[in-house]
Amino acid sequence: QPSAKVIVSYIVSDAVDPGVAALQRYQVAGIVRNPYTGQPLEGVEVIVRRFGGVWKYYHGKDAFRTPHCAVSIDGIDVEACRAKAVDEGYGGFTHDNQTWTCCFKSQDAETLLSNTEEDHASTLHVYFVGDYEVKLKTNEFGVYGTIMPEGQMNISFYKFNHDRQSMEIYVDTDIQVGGIADAFMHRLGDVTHFRAELTWTSTAGAAKPAVDLAARAKQIVDLDL
Repeated sequence: QPSAKVIVSYIVSDAVDPGVAALQRYQVAGIVRNPYTGQPLEGVEVIVRRFGGVWKYYHGKDAFRTPHCAVSIDGIDVEACRAKAVDEGYGGFTHDNQTWTCCFKSQDAETLLSNTEEDHASTLHVYFVGDYEVKLKTNEFGVYGTIMPEGQMNISFYKFNHDRQSMEIYVDTDIQVGGIADAFMHRLGDVTHFRAELTWTSTAGAAKPAVDLAARAKQIVDLDL
């Protein structure tokens, strides 16, 4: 039977804030097969990438109120605050629902969610940075698996003499073998390598030797058919 790696995470606290759910990681697993024979493919290189980042928001929450803001801007909406936070590398911001003030936070997402407090006038917006990548290979059963944060994923598959495959999925729950992360890879035709030796001869006639020395040169040509 295929073996499985299990990662178990514990949070020990007197009071666990609901926001820690955003720190959850999900299993992404699948099997790679030959579509004609159904046989699993071992040794396929698999690259799982999360890109684009993910925003989460929490009504009635704030974090690091003292000092309150790295930068504060009045009178802008949430989308403008999000754009500024991503451009300038802030981990998130608090949006005051009454004054439309954005209070930007210099801490990262995990730190912000570990230090939340009640503030009924505010909504805490937290950005989970993208560019998260895992590289692995399928085992003898054609199975691969990893743990990923929530977000948009690109999964790419590479194996010598097989066509490359890729897919895009959104991960917000565990994905098991037999699910949407399974893939099929076609074997390409066998490649035969030929080496041909070409000899160039002069058309000047037997009585007149070739003037161009390159006309008598030999050229080696490699062909993959």
